[in-house]
Amino acid sequence: FSDSGGSVFLLQFRRVMGVRTAESDCLFSGSRGEVCCVLPLLFGEKGQGRAMAEMRILAMASLTKVFIVRLRPKLEVLFTFVLRGELGTLPLLDWRLVPGENASGGKTVEPLLVAARGNQLMFYRLSLDDSETGISFSPVKGGTVSFQCISVKLLSSEVVVMLDTREHIHVFDYTDVTELEDIDLVDVHLAYSTSHFKSLAAGGTVSKALEVASQHSCYQSVVTYRGQVLILGVDVVHCLTIRKWDERLAVLVRDSKFPEALSLAMTFYRGNARAVVGLSSKPDERRDVVSGQMIDILLAYVDLSLAMHVPDDDYIDEQERFYKSLINICIDYCLILDATDLLFSDLYERFVDFVIGRACFLECLEPYIIADHLTSLSPVVLKDFIEHYQTQQMLQRVENCLLHLEVQNLDLHQVVVLCWTYSLYDAMIYVYTRGMHDYATPLQELLRLLRTALNNQEDGQLADGDQVLGYKLLVYISCCLAGRA
Repeated sequence: FSDSGGSVFLLQFRRVMGVRTAESDCLFSGSRGEVCCVLPLLFGEKGQGRAMAEMRILAMASLTKVFIVRLRPKLEVLFTFVLRGELGTLPLLDWRLVPGENASGGKTVEPLLVAARGNQLMFYRLSLDDSETGISFSPVKGGTVSFQCISVKLLSSEVVVMLDTREHIHVFDYTDVTELEDIDLVDVHLAYSTSHFKSLAAGGTVSKALEVASQHSCYQSVVTYRGQVLILGVDVVHCLTIRKWDERLAVLVRDSKFPEALSLAMTFYRGNARAVVGLSSKPDERRDVVSGQMIDILLAYVDLSLAMHVPDDDYIDEQERFYKSLINICIDYCLILDATDLLFSDLYERFVDFVIGRACFLECLEPYIIADHLTSLSPVVLKDFIEHYQTQQMLQRVENCLLHLEVQNLDLHQVVVLCWTYSLYDAMIYVYTRGMHDYATPLQELLRLLRTALNNQEDGQLADGDQVLGYKLLVYISCCLAGRA
């Protein structure tokens, strides 16, 4: 414990011959610089960091320096480092056990210490080693913030919470010290312990530096417990907590911010989200859980958009832009989630009753097929896709798409009839060779067509289309002979 003069004492209780005794030893004298903050390293679960827990490690901070002290097996200063900050600011400390690895690669926990003063932050990690002291203390990172800090807490291995002189609480991502949120707590009426730091009850016997710095002292007014921040106000104790990942999504959905909800869910799915609470760190488990939420959000977004946001029929261009924007979102997320069955069933069924929506859905598939992002369509969608392009007289585009689709997922009879009817020779060769492994039939049938065209020409000159067919046959024969067909 420490007194108002900045001295630190070790109080040990013993039981001798049935009589309880207590001995007090001075660990640090306030005459050498008042210690403002004393924080022991605590290990919660049994067996967690057992070797380090037996050392009884303590962090102490004066206005200019931080001391890491070991109490057992003997009192020893393990490490010290300078703590810089502006005049009128107090030193701040906090411990947190974070995941780590031992020398053999096994999982363990290691203490992480954050030390701050003013707008300066420093992070240090403790780990066991083979040195004389048996423990190493290494800097991890440092940084500055844009405000004067009066309290800092490690809420988790990923989240740092800081309170500034304006009584705003700031949530930071530990990885790169990026601010995630800023909340005004002025209405909390934070309880300060200024009078105790000034030692007014003992006549104010503290240094001028400590008296000035203690103006915003609130060491005992802000604490963390199991992922919660407890703040002592003048009248009430307030509890703040970071929402779980699914609660964050639910808030955005409740406010009808579906694009933002999908974007946030994608960061959870890919594992690059910040300040994540309640989500498994195992990639497969994380993706399975998040994908289900994303599908629900996507379906709700489509339902709401089609029910309430479709432009009037008088504005055809706006309707097309609306549908295409919504459909592209659906396709993008279904591809990421590997949920094309959802795209061609539940989602397609939602658009099929809208004439323009159905047309836009089918046309939006084309660039994804050409780019080989979509390599198969469901039988129903493929049938509608071909019929739509037939109606629009865009058969060349159909042929281009057929060349990028997997043959085993095509209705071969439908495609072959289409190819013969509309002279889609490239697609026909593709279907016969890839789908039926028949290399002779396309050659025989196309040669028969070419011979018929030649016999029908009195001057012996082939039409342009027939010449193109002849060139295709030459290329096809060359590929067959070279084994590339």
